[in-house]
Amino acid sequence: MLRNSLIFIILILFFFSCGDDSGTNNGNSDSLWIYYNFRPDNDQPFVIERMDLQTGKRYEIIDSAELASLPVNNRLIFKRYDEEEDSQGHKTGTNQLWVSAADGKNRQLLIEKEYDQNQFEAWMLNDGNTAVLLSNKELSVIGIDDGSEEKISNTPSYLNIHYMAIAPDGSGGAFFSNNCLYIVDHEAKTLREIDIPDCNLDSFFSYDQQGKNIIGKINGNETNTLVKINLESADIDTIGTGKSFNRPYLLANGEIIFNELEPNAQYRNYFYNVWVIKPGSTVPQILSPKEGNGYRHIYHKEFVGNDEILLGKIRPYSAHYYDKIYACNIYTGELRFLCDVNLI
Repeated sequence: MLRNSLIFIILILFFFSCGDDSGTNNGNSDSLWIYYNFRPDNDQPFVIERMDLQTGKRYEIIDSAELASLPVNNRLIFKRYDEEEDSQGHKTGTNQLWVSAADGKNRQLLIEKEYDQNQFEAWMLNDGNTAVLLSNKELSVIGIDDGSEEKISNTPSYLNIHYMAIAPDGSGGAFFSNNCLYIVDHEAKTLREIDIPDCNLDSFFSYDQQGKNIIGKINGNETNTLVKINLESADIDTIGTGKSFNRPYLLANGEIIFNELEPNAQYRNYFYNVWVIKPGSTVPQILSPKEGNGYRHIYHKEFVGNDEILLGKIRPYSAHYYDKIYACNIYTGELRFLCDVNLI
């Protein structure tokens, strides 16, 4: 039953499958997929599943694993943990980074590291051949094809990376840590630091299509500010302000999509709205209908159909689980039903 299950939808992990899965138990190769970690019960390890958004069917593709990053070029990277406890109750063992096809086949171990209880994270770059790995307080560049590892020489002594935005040209990524914005250059194996004084930038942001700016939000005491930051000059331009901008995401056509939440007395929880800011405007327009617990934008790189993005309808009395998934026209707000999210 749902109450005995734990599911984490990885909101940025969407993928138009290009592999040949026809005739397998992993779904149709022409489908649009959502990938996520699923734990059948609290005392069991995570498995990786994917859901066909055309049919709503779920497929377990990798057992005892957690997704590391979104699939690129029909490949995904995932994490496994070989953990043990010593006589003192301290965890030992190894952290492992693996690569597979997007359907979970052809799995290969890339890197095995000494167990790190703090952070073991990896992000695949848009070239599909390179990943950035954070392990034991060190950043390194991993070659997906050969499992090679080269350390990033000027990694700061302390990093706390919650999210890394990936450059559209595959050259690297960007993350925010300790009041600094860092740009990863995977070819030079270095970090470029952009100092943004007194800037409480939220850890989730996205590149523009040219890779020259990022779109993000600066957290304030009473209001949040939606901003564009130039990655060369560090100039900050204000796009708009609001009480609870959440996870702004820049679409290919220049529209900025973000979630906003407000108290919802009916469900003793929060109500989720999805808004859009059109190019050249600073005035947000609401997209999602006000019903139930509301909707959240589900992040992906491309439109689902003509000018459509993915929205998840929040399950009643919940803040994290989806009930249904829709395609939403960013100009008209019209919803097109895709599938039920069946988690029983």
